[in-house]
Amino acid sequence: MVGNSFTFWNGGLWKPLAAALDSEDRGVTVEPCVEGGASLETHWHREEVLDRIDVGEADVVVLQADIPESTVASFEEHAGKLIELVRDAGARPVLFMTWDYERLGWLSLEEIVAAHRGVALGQNVQVVPVGEAFGIARRERPDLDLYAADREHPSQAGSFLALVMLAMSLGADDVESIVPPRRWRQLAPQDLAYLRDLGQRVCEEEVRRTREFVDSRAFCTN
Repeated sequence: MVGNSFTFWNGGLWKPLAAALDSEDRGVTVEPCVEGGASLETHWHREEVLDRIDVGEADVVVLQADIPESTVASFEEHAGKLIELVRDAGARPVLFMTWDYERLGWLSLEEIVAAHRGVALGQNVQVVPVGEAFGIARRERPDLDLYAADREHPSQAGSFLALVMLAMSLGADDVESIVPPRRWRQLAPQDLAYLRDLGQRVCEEEVRRTREFVDSRAFCTN
């Protein structure tokens, strides 16, 4: 997982993600390569990131961007570079779409979603639209706060939603088997149920949208 504090907040997503993907004890491991405040441009200039991708030991590399920390143009350029590097190393790149926040409010959630979809379609790469799900949750459950006290990082609920969507997108067998780590003790059973349902809905919609795009492109080509 290449990312910043959105990936390592609340103790990090990698261990609970590995647990969610390893329900049959197949030896799945998920490793972080993270730095606070880093954009994809920052990661492109980090030797640690490039070396760990280039060594070719990963099956999947999750690229978590934070566009408000840079620009849309920078995101598009460096997402493309990292996607190419990941593929050259024999791994599958996946984009982890994050969310808008108050500190750097120059970019709307709609613009963040559009930027990720543009790269995903242009590069033929999978996107996990966690940010889009944040927006839906704000409309459907305004009482359920997905933001931490700083109004930027995810609350435990926000991290759990990201966990559900990443796990489902990467092949978890059953959404009900995705559980939060014990340290996330603030999550009520009804909120866990809602977040699982929301994550599954948005992931299924993403699959449908992608299939429609592939079908339409094949039709235009023919």
